[in-house]
Amino acid sequence: MSKNVLALVAHADDEVLGCGGALAKHVENGDIVKLITMTNGVGARTTDKSSELNRQNSLLESCVELGIVDNIQLN
Repeated sequence: MSKNVLALVAHADDEVLGCGGALAKHVENGDIVKLITMTNGVGARTTDKSSELNRQNSLLESCVELGIVDNIQLN
């Protein structure tokens, strides 16, 4: 029986650095993994839109690599 797993992290990349191995293991076991990031990771440093897009693309690539089926990015 598969489980539903929610990873709630402060910044994009925390899902990999903090619990990436556990999330990948859940996916490997057939669990459904979803992710919520609380910030876009850019707002406090710059207003450069290209930097924000780069971070969003990196987050999406991370989700694909880890097998995360759904992610929500708050600002």
